[in-house]
Amino acid sequence: MRLSLLCILICICTSVSASVSWHDGDLASAFAAAEASERNACVVFVKENCGHCKHLVNQVLPHPVVVAQLDRMVVVRIEMDSHDGQAWSADIGVSSSPSIVVLQAATEVDRIIGVPGHEDLARLLEDYLAGRNTIGDLQQRLQENPNDPEIMLPLARKFGDRQRFDETFALFDHIIEVDPDNESALADDAIYLKGAYLQRQMAMPRDAISVLRAGLDRFPTADKSAFMYYRMALAYRDLNDASGLVIAYTVYRERLPENALIHRSTANMLTKLNVTDKAVQRTAAVAGKMAMELEPQNPKNFRIAAIALALAGDNAAACDAIERAIELMPENRDFRRLHAHLLQKREDK
Repeated sequence: MRLSLLCILICICTSVSASVSWHDGDLASAFAAAEASERNACVVFVKENCGHCKHLVNQVLPHPVVVAQLDRMVVVRIEMDSHDGQAWSADIGVSSSPSIVVLQAATEVDRIIGVPGHEDLARLLEDYLAGRNTIGDLQQRLQENPNDPEIMLPLARKFGDRQRFDETFALFDHIIEVDPDNESALADDAIYLKGAYLQRQMAMPRDAISVLRAGLDRFPTADKSAFMYYRMALAYRDLNDASGLVIAYTVYRERLPENALIHRSTANMLTKLNVTDKAVQRTAAVAGKMAMELEPQNPKNFRIAAIALALAGDNAAACDAIERAIELMPENRDFRRLHAHLLQKREDK
């Protein structure tokens, strides 16, 4: 009986984990090994104190479906914080961690930024090894179909991953030009992503707000409208402009579809700005309440509403909100700490 149970456990473990065959050497020797064996090189760029990097290396890469693709390449790990790692990162043009770059004869085929799921990563690696959906493949296809948004959007994102923003934005603008009515359901994506690049990667929040406002006015009921508003709220946070966010909330909460993200992001950003204006605090509380009403099963809404209500001075309602969050997610220690803080605050009064 014990032996059978042990066999079952071994089978379960081997079915969800495998071993990555890391190249034992630097990047130059990895390129040499790849050329000698007529394989591609796969370079995994990570940083020591990067949680996402640890998850990629320890959880995603060892999955059997990913290892099946990695075994077709020479796989090398580069620590971006090291002296050599900094040089190789600069040489290949990698600034984000984690990043995976597939190369053929030391020439980039394509790259993957961040941490996709194991199935998505395996599919991307298989595509890149076959020359499908790479940046070169998309550029070739765009020459043949110059007005196809389904080619332009992923190509624009690949340029964005390489911080080639002029080319990225030119493609985003071309998508909107050829699809002014959003029939492809990709023009709103182009606007959202343009605003996201401006707000996040380029640290240009004012320009981001301008782009996102135009997008919300143009496509107020599109799939990405709530995300456009969320990104705009982030830009107002970056500018430390609580009054601007309140004005935007007043305008767009009536125009956009009912979506808890609009109200949650407003309440969240206003509380992060530590506003002292009573009218702004009341707006944060109103937004928090709306998020709870629209999405009553999401504990995040109740946590954010609790903070906003406390900021507005309604400690009783704040306690009720965080208690509901605890009901929905009883194992969350942050919720319990906030609850204790609010109870103490109420007692102190």
